[in-house]
Amino acid sequence: MMARVATAAALAWLLGAAAFAQTATEPGFFGLNNFHGDVELRYDFDEDSLRDKELSATTKTTEQEFDEIMTLSMDGFLYHPRFLLYNAAVGLDLEQGTWSIDTPTGNQRSSLNGISPQYAISGTLLPQNFISAGFSLNKSTSTVSPPFGEVTKTDDESELGTLSLNSGPLPTQVTFAHETSDETQMGIGENRNLEDSWAQITVNHNIAHSNSSLVCKYLDGNETDEEVSSVTTQFRTVRTVQTAAFNNTLELGDGNWATLNSRANYEDETGTFAWKQFTEDESLVLKHTDTFSTQYGIDYSQVTAGGETTELTAARASLTHRLYQSLLTTARVYGSHENSETMTEDIEGFALAENYRKRIPWGTLTADLGGGYSVTDDKTRPGLNSVVNESQTLSDTVTTFLNNPNVVVSTVVVTNTSGSITYLLNVDYLLIPHGILTQIERVPSGAIPNTTTVFVSYQYQSGLPVEYGTRELHGRVTLDLFDHLTLYVNRQSTENSLISGTNIGQIQNLEETLFGTSIRWAPATVTAEHEIYDSSLTPYVSNMVSLDIAAPLAGTQHLSANAAYRHVTFTGDGALTLRTAGLTYQATPKDWPSVNVSAGYEWSNDQGIANEYLYGRVALEYHIRGTIFSLQFQVNNQNAPTSRELTQYAFFSIRRRLF
Repeated sequence: MMARVATAAALAWLLGAAAFAQTATEPGFFGLNNFHGDVELRYDFDEDSLRDKELSATTKTTEQEFDEIMTLSMDGFLYHPRFLLYNAAVGLDLEQGTWSIDTPTGNQRSSLNGISPQYAISGTLLPQNFISAGFSLNKSTSTVSPPFGEVTKTDDESELGTLSLNSGPLPTQVTFAHETSDETQMGIGENRNLEDSWAQITVNHNIAHSNSSLVCKYLDGNETDEEVSSVTTQFRTVRTVQTAAFNNTLELGDGNWATLNSRANYEDETGTFAWKQFTEDESLVLKHTDTFSTQYGIDYSQVTAGGETTELTAARASLTHRLYQSLLTTARVYGSHENSETMTEDIEGFALAENYRKRIPWGTLTADLGGGYSVTDDKTRPGLNSVVNESQTLSDTVTTFLNNPNVVVSTVVVTNTSGSITYLLNVDYLLIPHGILTQIERVPSGAIPNTTTVFVSYQYQSGLPVEYGTRELHGRVTLDLFDHLTLYVNRQSTENSLISGTNIGQIQNLEETLFGTSIRWAPATVTAEHEIYDSSLTPYVSNMVSLDIAAPLAGTQHLSANAAYRHVTFTGDGALTLRTAGLTYQATPKDWPSVNVSAGYEWSNDQGIANEYLYGRVALEYHIRGTIFSLQFQVNNQNAPTSRELTQYAFFSIRRRLF
């Protein structure tokens, strides 16, 4: 209701502004800097066919939609530029469409005829005053056709208001917002609906050599994830989150020879996944000379999840010394104490590292060598332990395991780093057991892009109390020659020796060796790697070859391509083979249509289970006499052992500025 009232008021405002556009030229009335109108005709077509190989059944969905969008846009001021500045775009979307689904058990048909308001209105009251206020109202519909994954249509709506204290010793901003997002993968895919209401206050304090900030936020939200296939499943989460974050940097002495950084964070989330966390960090850096500095720090954290509270206290001290321009030495000592109702763990250790970099007649030699020793006293009682927001980066060319053994797969929850999106198992990511470890990898056609960092929360079955010492050695030698050739060797050794207790497999001894070479010859780079991961828990051997091309062509044309092959053999536990290829061509000539063409292929075979994914996309855009023509076509084909899915998407639009 509020959105409709706001839309009607905005339309009346814009029409009134248009009527007075020629007379409101001086402060004291209604200032109009720019005013124009646009019209867009748009057609979307999407067809998705999903075949169940086991049942020999096909489900087919088809969507067609025609939109006529009229938009009025303006910006200016009310009464005086120092009183109110505004920017507004308001439009109407006249929608007509049809939707159908054909299944082995029956057919469904539906149609759409309606009017949908679209608007983006923002303004600042008293922009040059020591106290100012801002607001924004937004409602939009967008269709995203990524180079991988399904075509996604998103309906977003938000209302936001701010009150700012711009001067004085404590600049402050208070923000209130309500946001909704309805994300639908066209055809048969994954739908996501989010709604958040939040309030936030930000206070800054800058004086002399001290910079501080305090951010407090309250959020009430819910999310519904729906996997639409032959069987529709839903996963709903609700959450109420209270957060507070304090940061302070204090610099002392001439040349800022001492720097103290203080950070404290508090987060309390209730709802589907209830947990609470408090962290505090103090870090002191002393710059003794231009080549010698020392660092000291202490951390404290308290996390409550699954009815269990875990406290961690850690301290560290390190030094950095540059003896020569080419030689850097780093040494550190550290210790931590972690305890909860079911476990106590103490770790003490030290580490030393040397970095050497030297120019040689035909290039550069770089060597990173280091090592350390630590003692771990783990008094964990057998039972379930909880892990909250373990950070993992998912890459198609890297084998990634969860940090703890004996993970209870049914408890795994994967989100983005802000916690606003919950990903779906077997749709966005896979969990693959290897002995007592669990491998996690992304699904190429899912919602997690390659090399994305995610948070993983889960429970795992702990072992018996054990105390052990760890000797760690690592080294990397890199040789860059003739500006075209790079040779490198990585070596890492982790050896654990039992001091007391019982090792039931949770201690891992590791010898990892990586040989690699990279050949660069513009515009191509070829990389080859051979990795031997000799682990006492999950050993494997990996071979990888990749090709990357980035070639600017004549004029405004650009061509990029990539291809990779990776084969991983797990000792006694099958193999994984991955093949990928991608190609993108772009051209943006001044007087001709701009072109963007991309195609890709990915094939994987994990322990005899093969998956194939193929996509192609063409996008054209042409500007002529104030009119923009856009055309796009995309095809996705995914072939799995039990199903095959083919998606076709077409889009055409004509957009013209009327005045």
